[in-house]
Amino acid sequence: MKKITFLFILLTVSLGYAQELPFTFTDGGVPTLHGIIGDVPEVIVTNALDPDDGTNDVLSVTGSGNDWDNIQVLFTNNLDLSDDSNNTITFRIKNIANDGVHTHALKFENGTGPNTELVFTTEDDQWKNISLDFPAGLGSFGKMVIFTDFGSGNTAVGTYLIDDIAGASHTTILPEFNLPVNFSDDFNDLMIGGDTTVSIVVDPDDATNNVLQVIGSGGDWDNAQATFATPIDLSDDANNTMRFRVRSTTAAPGEVNDHLFKLEEPTSGGDVQLEFSTTGTDWHDIELNFGSGLSSYGKLVLFVDSGLGNSAAVVGTYLFDDILAPGADADEPDPEPIVNTDCAGQTDEALQGEFTEGYNYSFVTTGTDVEFTFQMLDNKAGVVAYLWRQAPFAEFPMTSLGDKTFSTTLSDFTVGEEVTYACKFAYAGGQSVTKYFTYEVGDDCTLGTADFEATTFKVFPNPTRNNWNIEGNTTISSITVYDILGKQVSVLKPNATAATIDSSSLKSGVYFARVEGLNGSKSVKLIKE
Repeated sequence: MKKITFLFILLTVSLGYAQELPFTFTDGGVPTLHGIIGDVPEVIVTNALDPDDGTNDVLSVTGSGNDWDNIQVLFTNNLDLSDDSNNTITFRIKNIANDGVHTHALKFENGTGPNTELVFTTEDDQWKNISLDFPAGLGSFGKMVIFTDFGSGNTAVGTYLIDDIAGASHTTILPEFNLPVNFSDDFNDLMIGGDTTVSIVVDPDDATNNVLQVIGSGGDWDNAQATFATPIDLSDDANNTMRFRVRSTTAAPGEVNDHLFKLEEPTSGGDVQLEFSTTGTDWHDIELNFGSGLSSYGKLVLFVDSGLGNSAAVVGTYLFDDILAPGADADEPDPEPIVNTDCAGQTDEALQGEFTEGYNYSFVTTGTDVEFTFQMLDNKAGVVAYLWRQAPFAEFPMTSLGDKTFSTTLSDFTVGEEVTYACKFAYAGGQSVTKYFTYEVGDDCTLGTADFEATTFKVFPNPTRNNWNIEGNTTISSITVYDILGKQVSVLKPNATAATIDSSSLKSGVYFARVEGLNGSKSVKLIKE
């Protein structure tokens, strides 16, 4: 019941309050609460005069006598605790009763990282200056909570005065959450916890994959939420099915839990939601077909437990992955991976040393230049790479592209010439050298005819941090993007002479685009910085 009451009260809070630190509880000479409310009506929040200074306004908080009594505020802009040299929060607090030591806590929620909290105490009825230095490695947070009694069974009823809350800085830089999302971006893909602890973690079933982890609090309506940088459109009834993957990591075998997928902040009409469920700890591919007559929506809320009182069975952990854009088909099979052609592939064959997982390789001709790219898949630290020419032997340093991927371009070859190269990976504790690969300069490795001779495509910028633009001298019918392992990551059907590939959901690294034109096709190499 606490949460339902809190949401109702929150709607009544005046938007005129300054809801960014510092809080002095006076705004323009007028007492203000800065939007602070109690978590239940029984927690009384008012302005009061400082008993030691009749000219100073302070915040007065009286607990309800329940566990975890608190006050809370939603900031206008997130409070940034990511700078370890500027994430100390200071304030003054006073218990009006002379009754010994009491335990409290300051907590930050709704952030770009897991919730964080620090405990402090008051003694008797003296003003106490509190300075809480939060640890390094934090993000920015949208909600501040002060517990007037902290700890299970701490049901003290008391009145506390609080003043001069300050520290850190507010930021308007927030995650640019967009679909599809695969949780590979630790900042932009992170959702905010609604009474949950939310973080991006490694998939326990696939060490190469990241997923969203949501840990419920055991309360009603626990959720994770995010605001879209661009609202998603569900107005097309033939193209408004939402698909994603989800699993519990803590449910008992056969245990069924109910959840809710909700979209809020519509451009017209009301919020929309559909239920789904999980059983045991298996991954579930969820498909939710929304109805007709809908609009666009600016906010996504994933309820890990749905329904008033549905909390006893969901003090657990849930993983989410691959939330697709409306109408995107999760069941479309991936194409065959790029395997061991003369131009690209994956192997663990070694000339020196050995490989546990292996490596990826690719060779691309542009004019008379050849770009050589190798990616080490073994779990090694401090990796650097050098290109080896077989005859006459020579060694060339390679440039790191991130994710243990290295590339270098050599010039002045002759089309049709055969060249033989390998890659030496050096790392802490040793080195491993790939086998020698023989590549025919100019070989596309994908075309069986000369149809492509009259077809050219230009890609720019490449490398990029944002999007790739592709322009051709003929209509581009389709573009299929693969990662270096050969997994399909994007498909476009522009049917135009130019197209843009969005790389916002892709990690830094090397990709290949298969560009299909009216007169043929070509594979082009793409680099995401």
